[in-house]
Amino acid sequence: MADPQVDYSVELGRFPMFRGLTQEQLRGVRVNDPVVFSAGSPIFYQDDPITKVYLILSGEVELVRKGNGAETDLIYRAGPDQTLGRLELDVPEGQLGEARAKRRTTVLTIDKDVLVRLRNAYPSLQSHFDRSEVIGHLRAAPFFAPLSDIEIKWLSDIAIVSEANAKQIFYEIGETARFAYVLRQGRVRLESGDGNKRWISAGSVFGDRSAITQQKREALAVAESRCFYYEIPADDLQNVVKRHERIDWLNDPISIETYLKQTNLFSRLNDDEVAHLAGYTMQLHLRQTHRKIVNYNVSDNYFYVLIHGYAAWQTASENGALNAPVQIIRGASFGAGSLLLSEAAEASVETTSPTDWLRIHREDFSLFLQAFPHVQDRLNIDPHLRDRFLGAKKMHSWQQEGEIVYLETHRHWVVLLRNLSALIALVVVLSFVALWLDSLLSLTWQPFTFFGCLLTPAITWIILDYLNDYHIVTSRRVAHQEKVILISEKLHAAPLDQIQELRIERKFWAQVFGYGHLVISTAADPGRIDFDFLPNPEATLELLQQESAKAKATVRVESEEMIRRQLQDKLHLGLEERLDSRALLEAPAKHESAKQKRIGKLLGLQHGDDDKLIWRKHWLGLVIVSLVPLVVTFLCTLFLVAAITDLLFPGANSALHRGLIILALLLLGGSAFWLWYNVTDWINDTYILTNQYIEHSEIKPLWVEDRRSVTSLDRVQNVRYVKPDPLAYIFGFGHVSIQTAAEEGLILFRFVPQPDEVQTEIFRRIENFRSTQAEIRRKERKSDFADWLAAYNQLMEEERTRYARG
Repeated sequence: MADPQVDYSVELGRFPMFRGLTQEQLRGVRVNDPVVFSAGSPIFYQDDPITKVYLILSGEVELVRKGNGAETDLIYRAGPDQTLGRLELDVPEGQLGEARAKRRTTVLTIDKDVLVRLRNAYPSLQSHFDRSEVIGHLRAAPFFAPLSDIEIKWLSDIAIVSEANAKQIFYEIGETARFAYVLRQGRVRLESGDGNKRWISAGSVFGDRSAITQQKREALAVAESRCFYYEIPADDLQNVVKRHERIDWLNDPISIETYLKQTNLFSRLNDDEVAHLAGYTMQLHLRQTHRKIVNYNVSDNYFYVLIHGYAAWQTASENGALNAPVQIIRGASFGAGSLLLSEAAEASVETTSPTDWLRIHREDFSLFLQAFPHVQDRLNIDPHLRDRFLGAKKMHSWQQEGEIVYLETHRHWVVLLRNLSALIALVVVLSFVALWLDSLLSLTWQPFTFFGCLLTPAITWIILDYLNDYHIVTSRRVAHQEKVILISEKLHAAPLDQIQELRIERKFWAQVFGYGHLVISTAADPGRIDFDFLPNPEATLELLQQESAKAKATVRVESEEMIRRQLQDKLHLGLEERLDSRALLEAPAKHESAKQKRIGKLLGLQHGDDDKLIWRKHWLGLVIVSLVPLVVTFLCTLFLVAAITDLLFPGANSALHRGLIILALLLLGGSAFWLWYNVTDWINDTYILTNQYIEHSEIKPLWVEDRRSVTSLDRVQNVRYVKPDPLAYIFGFGHVSIQTAAEEGLILFRFVPQPDEVQTEIFRRIENFRSTQAEIRRKERKSDFADWLAAYNQLMEEERTRYARG
């Protein structure tokens, strides 16, 4: 082992695989002593076990893989600052070729177990130390479809894992082609010398034509967003592709714009819009057959276009049974409902041959629509789907992006009639009075005008109050909203997956007039939401049962596909194609200027670490609690000034004068302490929301009291906000009640600013938290199952070996 005193951090920093680690982190990497190989000396042989990786400090090494029969040998030459040796750490197979020093060569070596620990310690840099993920991305790129699995693995060890920020230039026109680029995530603009522009995204390969022909670059390549990508040296790409002389490597395997334009959904877009849409579209190659693309009645948020190969389309009958599969061919597209509304698939689709696909993720498409909002009106959407798509537009301040309103209804008309009944009776009485006045005083229209002006505002108020109350069912929650303009506002809501019980209550008049009371119960106590005076409660009950069942379905039909992929990894049954779920990386957090942060802090909201939101009570509460001590402090200050300047009791003796000053100082100190105590108490009361938990802290100054309530997001059953009075309505603050299934039951955010936005943010984080936890549980279950089968496979191999030995 290397001397622990020796610092190799500078040397390690020269190698691309250690990009992303600080000097301090590099000092902690355990490195073996440098080894010197003379010219012609072997470093390792083909199929040798993978025990370490080699970092070339000086010299040159040639790696050769001997082919079978007429197959051309694979050759790779590595020099200073390049890495040598297989980087797929969890496979039983050995080195891909034989490595020999071409001249005197000095290398550092790092043991395999050190790389495994680095991979586990720095998940974001996993592909730097272990190329299993890189192999999957190369295998999934349509450009590399003709290559064998060995060739894909060979290129993965050579590839340099990199990232670029927006506006970074990959290469310019006229440059020498040193690399070809494989785009893992991000958006890149390619611009030729004549001004023609193209946009590409995940799964695309660019710069390959000039890298293969060794000609100068004919286009400019610029990152238009943050990008993850792989660099493949031009010489090494040539060595691989020349083994497939019959393949046309100089033309793109997929004309993205052509196929997007041919789909029904995008047929009305112009050429420029389609060209930009290509920059939000992933390319995907699937080598194996019988791969599930989508499952019936499951949403995966993708729109698909089949480019090459064949697939089977299988719909379901009314009773849920799958019909006979129908073959679909290139150009077929599906998934508009999933793309636009995250709806479940209307059919199952499975590959029947090696296939190439285009696919667009719902979130990437939303970014496209934000960049080109006029495109939305020209999408060629099926009329029934368009109605639902329009229903997904945001109509309420608390509605989340993509949340579809399935039902929004007022209370039954009998409620309006009941509320107006007193005024109706009054109108009848006043009508008789007007008629009496008309007969007595010979007045005609004057009494009616007077009484009309008197009653119209009240009638209008009652009607508006009726129209502002809603029973709402969305794709994510059930809610009851009540609003009295300029008076109060409240919304009681619960996630669909927290609904425990639904029941309809009816009495005599409800049956006569055709309404009912739908009671929606959650596990919280109290956790019921009442849809009172609900028209057609049976239809709403059926809708809630369907949507609640969907929301609770944490185990999806894709389990079979995920297990199959786990088995591929565990048993090393061929290569698994991998592509990130989205074409683009997550958008960065919204930037706030210093002024915006100061305003937000004044309004009671600030950002903490780890995406933490911290609310304080509304600023009006600070004004109220500070007003009296502030006035007292001001008066005490005036009293002190008057005492010092002898304005009080002029001519008094010095003892009285000193006494007045001491009294003024004591009063000023007391009032200042009172003011400090109230302000500090306001600052110390915080409401905290993170991606995992909700916390309410009330801390009194001087250790008088310290109370904290914390609950995990998965315990939340329903959330209610209320603006209780005109002051709260006008100044925009209120209370947010968070009901949980735990013993504490209730966490109350009191006097928080914009309580509707607080409620919306809580629901958003609950949804993200539950989705993340469900995905973790699914992966754990499938991984456990794969581990069992892998162990079974190992036992069977051992048993066959023992049997062969007799």
